[in-house]
Amino acid sequence: MVQSGGLDEGLERGEVDLCAVIAEPERFGELGEAALRTTLGRLVDLEPRLEDGDVDAGAWRRAGLDQGTRLGDLDRDDREWLADVLRFWRVRPRSVIETTSPEDWIHTRGPETYYTTGRTTIRRVRLAMLQTRKAEVHRILDFGSGYGRILRQFKAAFPDARLAACDILPEAVDFCAETFGAEPIYAADDPGETEIEGQFDLIWLGSLFTHLSAARWKSLLDLLERVLEPDGLLMFTTQGRFIRDQIAARAWLDAYGRPIWENWGVTEDQLARVVSDYDETGFGYLEWGALDRQYGTSIATPAWVLEQLQTRPGFEILTYWERGWLPQDLVVCCGTEG
Repeated sequence: MVQSGGLDEGLERGEVDLCAVIAEPERFGELGEAALRTTLGRLVDLEPRLEDGDVDAGAWRRAGLDQGTRLGDLDRDDREWLADVLRFWRVRPRSVIETTSPEDWIHTRGPETYYTTGRTTIRRVRLAMLQTRKAEVHRILDFGSGYGRILRQFKAAFPDARLAACDILPEAVDFCAETFGAEPIYAADDPGETEIEGQFDLIWLGSLFTHLSAARWKSLLDLLERVLEPDGLLMFTTQGRFIRDQIAARAWLDAYGRPIWENWGVTEDQLARVVSDYDETGFGYLEWGALDRQYGTSIATPAWVLEQLQTRPGFEILTYWERGWLPQDLVVCCGTEG
């Protein structure tokens, strides 16, 4: 316990965590007493993981706090709220590695959105951490990592976390291992049969379930239930009614403005069938004829997705956010003891 010395010096030396001081100043002796006399704005300015401009007047307003208030004027609940909000504010990507692979087709087709999508992902993770009061993450799995569009943001936002990259493309996994220091995990053709050691307290799957049949959805959820730590976060995206309507209206375009299904090698009858299956059963799957493996496009109602989750005791459902990862839906679960 730090009993003396200035608040600035204690934080600079890394002896204490500012969030802990804010939440329970009584534990920190003279340092805590100094914090109680300090305004909220000044306290947040002392956080070494924030930079100028990270927390503006709008951020204070959205948090429902007045930065001119002294910490000692807040009750315990408000102090804990400020500590939670500060944890949210300070998880920001810093010094994102911009090395890309010439094989990274996502970057080639959409360089203008490549990094913004990653930043959006980090914001979604921060929200889930705030919701669950999760202060840190230590081991992160990017399942369906590709060449690191999201993984590079994880490395920047959580520099002390151990990273793992998993993908069906071994060259993509190797790139992530070499460029971001990630543990390489080579996915099986059926993702649910992938061999993974240990557990993770954050698992991210951006646009992977969106390509799987119902059977492979279920086997992958079985695997994820095994490798998600209790109190860990599982975050994945799905395609719901927005994409269903885009397919039905034949209005879904690729990055070049062309009908996206022209890349899939499918027929008009197949397009109609995936929509009717969705309407009748809650799930539709369209196999791509252009590939030599089982891979395609799936669309699922929120009810169908939640039905798959509620049968698994290892998951606690936190959020279903329609178009939370534009244009896809975002699902967030917390691991339990099962």
